[in-house]
Amino acid sequence: VAARLRHVASTSWGTRKYMNMKLLQEMVLKSIIDASDEDEIGLVGSSMGGFYATWLAQHYGLKAVLINPVTSAHDLLAEHVGVPLSPQSGQKFVLKPEHIEAFRKLQIKQVEKPENYLVLLQTGDEVLDYRLAKQKYRECRLVVEEGGDHSFTGYQNHLPEIFEFLSAR
Repeated sequence: VAARLRHVASTSWGTRKYMNMKLLQEMVLKSIIDASDEDEIGLVGSSMGGFYATWLAQHYGLKAVLINPVTSAHDLLAEHVGVPLSPQSGQKFVLKPEHIEAFRKLQIKQVEKPENYLVLLQTGDEVLDYRLAKQKYRECRLVVEEGGDHSFTGYQNHLPEIFEFLSAR
């Protein structure tokens, strides 16, 4: 799923409509989920990927591992409206008010099945305040490490726990 989403995000379709979950759901996710056994699908999302993984896990009843996740994209990105941005794809775009509204519509205020989430946080995250995620996901399985950074230093050390979590049904 991650490779497929990465491909969509790197296309011109992705940069124009990447925040439109209805289109993403119809074009990619529904076909993947329908073709798979839901017990075989697990999500792993870091930063904005954690924000999207939360939405997907909530709407499809999937398990998700969130790594230093964005908890409120519309709040985080509101100050960047009108500023030219260049995402990792290298394609430039300008964040518009309608993008912020799209993020607001994707906001999951409270997770319904906390047992479906493993949340990995590092207190040294220089981009996001880990305490916001710690509060939002307080009923979920939380791992909070002192230090680290937004990239989640030592991620590879958690791979056994991640695989165990995603494979347990």
